[in-house]
Amino acid sequence: MTGPITNNQEIITQGQVGNNTINQAPPPTFRVVQRNSPKINEDGTSTFSQIIEVVAQSPPGNMLVAAGGDGVIRLGVVPTESGVMMTVSGKMDDWFFERISNPFGKYSIYVTTTKPGVDPDLRVEFNSR
Repeated sequence: MTGPITNNQEIITQGQVGNNTINQAPPPTFRVVQRNSPKINEDGTSTFSQIIEVVAQSPPGNMLVAAGGDGVIRLGVVPTESGVMMTVSGKMDDWFFERISNPFGKYSIYVTTTKPGVDPDLRVEFNSR
């Protein structure tokens, strides 16, 4: 049961003494677990791959993975653990993207480019619910 709000500054609950501090969790981030050497494909394209891990106290609302740059033709994001992955994917301007709902754990990211030896620009961002 919540008590009255006093002077618009605090919420008083039954039996509460003094002020309470609410600690906010740090923002979600990721870390690169494994980065593989580029693979030259039979058609002359090159595929870059790496595994990232979501680092968060609770799953963020969504994670945006985007790849762009000269020659990028494909982006793929696959969870390394089993489970259902809700995603929206597409292309905007010269960027391919995957937006993953409630991300957690590790993900393999694959970027295919027509320019072997040129690293694609890869971005990972998190949004709250």
